[in-house]
Amino acid sequence: MRLYTTINCFPLFLGVFAFLLLAGCSSKEVILENVNKYNLLPQNVGFAGVPVYMGVKRGELHTMVVVYIEGDGRAWITRKKPSDDPTPSHSLVLKLMQKDDRPSAYLARPCMFIQNENCKQLYWTEERHSALMVNAMNAAVDKIKEYYQASEIEFVGHSGGGAMAILMAAKRNDVKRITTVAGNLDVEFFTKYHHVTPMEGSLNPVDFAEGVRLIPQLHLVGRRDSVIPENIAKRYQEKSSSSCVKVKIEDDFTHFKGWETVWPKVLDEMPKC
Repeated sequence: MRLYTTINCFPLFLGVFAFLLLAGCSSKEVILENVNKYNLLPQNVGFAGVPVYMGVKRGELHTMVVVYIEGDGRAWITRKKPSDDPTPSHSLVLKLMQKDDRPSAYLARPCMFIQNENCKQLYWTEERHSALMVNAMNAAVDKIKEYYQASEIEFVGHSGGGAMAILMAAKRNDVKRITTVAGNLDVEFFTKYHHVTPMEGSLNPVDFAEGVRLIPQLHLVGRRDSVIPENIAKRYQEKSSSSCVKVKIEDDFTHFKGWETVWPKVLDEMPKC
């Protein structure tokens, strides 16, 4: 699925596998992520009218499934102007998932790849981590479990997807491991650090650190990441106060670069508790 969008334009969305048509628009064109090339079985689920796209690997049934959670995508065009379409222009978790031989599924954030009249800009800006978004994502996870007939879940989330992994796990009893890559584990600290709009209406993962402290967790951070400073993961680890929670810092990695070179071997660093 390759979608096209533009900056400062208002495209017409025609469907899940359609293009965004840009009539009379002269702004710069941005090519969004093409999920078809990953050979996944596409599915979508709606929760309270909010659509969530997911893609599962074709394969055998299994008791455990790894759910790779997308980051924030194209939430903002500039620091002050939100995007009309949060679909990412490229996806790190899709690439990491392809290197993982285990039964797994890709989980996009609400209103990515597919939109309807219920999609609001608030859902990928200030309210991107709201209770409604968490419930919508967990409804999709239930469908993934049903597809694989799985009883246990492992979450892998990048950036804002790391935040969602914590928030989703806090409402479930079937999550056995959590891995975040450059995860935004403290959204209040994040917005203050970058001097950007507070995420009013969003839940903050660090507030749920104690509630999920007994789930083995590996939080991966790049020292050269200019988006998510390493202090965010350290603050979360301190709040959890648990030997089940580990932070690993990679010196030369950034928000996107480097992670494919260590995947999935780095998952062996997961603490046992």
